[in-house]
Amino acid sequence: MNPPEPKRMLATVTEQFARTARRTGLATPGPGVLEAMARIPRERFVPAASADRAYDDAALSLACGQTISQPFIVALMTSLLQTRPEHRVLEIGTGSGYQAAVLGELVHEVRTVELVPELAAAATAQLRALGYDNVHVQTGDGARGWPEHAPYDGILVACGSESVPPSLLAQLAPHGHLVMPLGPRDAQRLVDITQDDAGVVHTRDVLGVRFVPFVRTIEARHERFVTPRGIGLRAFAATEAQAFAELALALASLVADPAQVQRQRRVEFACSAAKGPQLLARWLDEVVWAMARQDLVFASFEVRLRGDSLRATGLGEQRSAPRGATVEPRRTTVLDPTVARDADGWVAQCTVES
Repeated sequence: MNPPEPKRMLATVTEQFARTARRTGLATPGPGVLEAMARIPRERFVPAASADRAYDDAALSLACGQTISQPFIVALMTSLLQTRPEHRVLEIGTGSGYQAAVLGELVHEVRTVELVPELAAAATAQLRALGYDNVHVQTGDGARGWPEHAPYDGILVACGSESVPPSLLAQLAPHGHLVMPLGPRDAQRLVDITQDDAGVVHTRDVLGVRFVPFVRTIEARHERFVTPRGIGLRAFAATEAQAFAELALALASLVADPAQVQRQRRVEFACSAAKGPQLLARWLDEVVWAMARQDLVFASFEVRLRGDSLRATGLGEQRSAPRGATVEPRRTTVLDPTVARDADGWVAQCTVES
């Protein structure tokens, strides 16, 4: 990499601060931020195919649909944290590890959480190779933070969310700064959040930005609710396949308790459809048919999705007399099934008329 490249990047960052000062309240980067960025070989944190663009003031693509933020945004978010050498900082969304390296130059300790194992492993290797022993990487759900080492003097979130994860706010030390993109993806705002000794939260709008979404892992679960047409079932899960499976178990639980299953029997389901809701509808019809015609109770489903096709293996058994009086399966009709992506994962739901 030619020596002028880092200098060009830093000059552009400085110009950007001056240009946006009225909106951000910062005419120049925070103490030591530019010096820290000057010491870091940014080309080590970008894919080889993008190495010639490493010092451009632009976001660059990484693996798994993630990005490395443009240098100006890195400098701005770092400056908003108002770091000091004795600080301990939490970062959510390690990505390539570049932002963590910048923080590692400025504070005593950095803890950073990355959801994607491949990115976490690559960032760990790169940070270690460059000697950042004060930066610790963990693979996990960023919404959980890293509570074992809280509180933090600053928290930087490198992915967009429509709300502030409560666990992150709980891990922020009084008068510390939580800097993150907030709002829907097409209208995100970078915000600077602080809370005082009394726990009162103060939020300052800084600048319009565009970040990759905050992806959370959630425990699969389902719930029931009453609708005018019958019983509503809704399943939540981190993946579409898990949401399908949880909804089928919720449907099965209307007839009998899956927890009572003692002997497991495999039942295969396969179907296809052009759209997610149609695929869900066809599969639920298969589940209802098997329950009614084969008198099955299901304990679980393993679901595999391949494009517009679904294949599932249900584990269950036929109901038998020792478990009590014979119960006729309810005549169930599945209405209005839907499956959709939400901020945390997937939601599948339907209404059952019986």
